[in-house]
Amino acid sequence: MKAIDEEILDAYVRSLTKAAEYQNKFINPVELKALIRRFMTLNTDIDPRVIDWVGVWDDRLTYTELLETFQRNYPMYRWYSEKPIDEEAFKHAKRSKLETLLREIKDLDEESLRELIQELGELSKVEQKQEPVAQKAVQKAAPTQQMPTQSDDVFKKEVEKDVTLTQPTPATTPKITLRVLAGVPVLLEARAFASAFEVSELLENNSLIEKTKKRLQTSVKGFPWPFGDPLEDLLTFGLGMLIVSQIRDRRVWERWAEAEARRIEAFLNLSDNGILEAVWTDLIIRAERCNPEEERRTGFPFKIHVTDYFRLVKGIEGVEWRQKRTVSRGWVYVHRTELIRLLSEEAKSRILKKLETAPRVQIKMVQKIVEEVRQTLALT
Repeated sequence: MKAIDEEILDAYVRSLTKAAEYQNKFINPVELKALIRRFMTLNTDIDPRVIDWVGVWDDRLTYTELLETFQRNYPMYRWYSEKPIDEEAFKHAKRSKLETLLREIKDLDEESLRELIQELGELSKVEQKQEPVAQKAVQKAAPTQQMPTQSDDVFKKEVEKDVTLTQPTPATTPKITLRVLAGVPVLLEARAFASAFEVSELLENNSLIEKTKKRLQTSVKGFPWPFGDPLEDLLTFGLGMLIVSQIRDRRVWERWAEAEARRIEAFLNLSDNGILEAVWTDLIIRAERCNPEEERRTGFPFKIHVTDYFRLVKGIEGVEWRQKRTVSRGWVYVHRTELIRLLSEEAKSRILKKLETAPRVQIKMVQKIVEEVRQTLALT
């Protein structure tokens, strides 16, 4: 059985994401790759190009919801394994997901890789063999899935017609660690990471559910959730978003989004400037660090494009934000704390938008949790 050629699969995913851009549609490449790999594993004799991946894709949906959507549109193909999942199989599936993430989430540093391997329960084996963590993770993560029946060469040539394969340029920003993803869970890579875990799997974890409830109750009362285990923080945020989205009460949404935005602000205040740059780049905010001469002249270390500044400042109270500012050539000069406040406002806006566009979830367990949380939220 031939394994999937990762280079060919990557090229196919890039061609699809590029095609989506022409339709003004955003596709998360990590989620798309996971879906295509799943399809190819369960339908070994079917060419994945029979699926209209771009047409069916909806970036408002989670990975689990996307899977259900593709199943509805293409019921003639297999999307779920027919084998019952016992406890051992569940652990194996979780291990496989995390190993895939180790390989696919770019720029995770050694600390984050070690955290994930600890979650896999493989850390001691890695240390005994004294192999680099990243190298070990990549070697262990080799999949055992299949390509379609057509030859690799033919598939690769046809894919290359749609996309130009280029080598990525070296990253100029610092590596995004698992702690950064947990500290700023609205980042694209944070969403991609969390989406690799299906809701049905997370709902089986009673400890995670209870901590999610506590995070919701704490946040809605106006207190940011304290920082803890990065993986747990990331997953409780995702589950919290799912549950809050099903509570059709704007007051709950506003309080959750505000508390989570303040949590992100606190994290960024403790982060270095390189992390700030990585965050504003991911959030598609036009900001820059001032060069030494510019900082000496203006007295400000950062600047943000005037369009982004006035868009974000609308949600911030305080006359100081609307008083005369230092502006030059379309840039508003700001202090570090001011820039972080603006970044957190963008995070709040994205959380609210996600809640507003979230579809109804017809999962009994989710509905039960929603009712429990709704009853415990005493809004004044």
